[in-house]
Amino acid sequence: VTMHDLQHEFFPEFFSRQELTRRKATYRPSARKAHHIITVSEFTRQTIIQAYKIFPEKITVVYHGIDPIFKPLESEKATTEIRQKYNLPDQFLYYPANAWPHKNHARLFEAIKLLQGHDELAVDLVLSGVWSDQSTLVELVARYGLSDQVHILDYLPYDELPLLYNGATALVFPSLFEGFGLPVLEAMACGCPVVCSNTTSLPEIAGDATLFFDPVDVAGMAQAIYNVWDSKLLRQSLREKGLVRAKLFSWAETARQTVDVYQRVL
Repeated sequence: VTMHDLQHEFFPEFFSRQELTRRKATYRPSARKAHHIITVSEFTRQTIIQAYKIFPEKITVVYHGIDPIFKPLESEKATTEIRQKYNLPDQFLYYPANAWPHKNHARLFEAIKLLQGHDELAVDLVLSGVWSDQSTLVELVARYGLSDQVHILDYLPYDELPLLYNGATALVFPSLFEGFGLPVLEAMACGCPVVCSNTTSLPEIAGDATLFFDPVDVAGMAQAIYNVWDSKLLRQSLREKGLVRAKLFSWAETARQTVDVYQRVL
């Protein structure tokens, strides 16, 4: 069995009663019955060991890879066209994430508002994802007085994601919980600087190629955003480190290691 994360063990309040019941009825029994468990980060491996009392040797970490579509673009034409298509500013932070509670949108809006008030810095933020109810997000943006700065794009075609990463000033990733954190790697592979949470699996995946912040510390988040927004030198350093880091992850290696686990079990 492959287990991506045990978020419900950490944030049960983020799940409906029905979904929480389903997870509690299936996750632990599946982990105990399986001959072997594949998971996607050492962080999740340790949580499975601790939460379900599973022998460490029964769990193998197999990292996700990166689609080759995510890469730096040689020409700025495509990024210019995508900005024109969605009427986006020349500089913006990008956050691709569903509107789930652990994605922490409210604190991100608060941090951007804090920059607006303290440093008179108007940071534009572009959001994309799948919204079950976009009106709630729109109301939250309006409540913080950020309707002119936050651009909600809804769900994007897959082949447009690399264009947004390439066009962004930086990826901001304030998530409270990630079993892996694929957008962080996708951004790195595109040469997009990354500023993100220092929680759960993210330090393990991002290594030294990211500017980290505490996702519940709004002032700290705002400061990290300011640092990457204000310093071209810092962005270039993060870009170079990210491109190197991203090369450590490939779907071909993911497939090879997955097959190896299945062969050992069989």
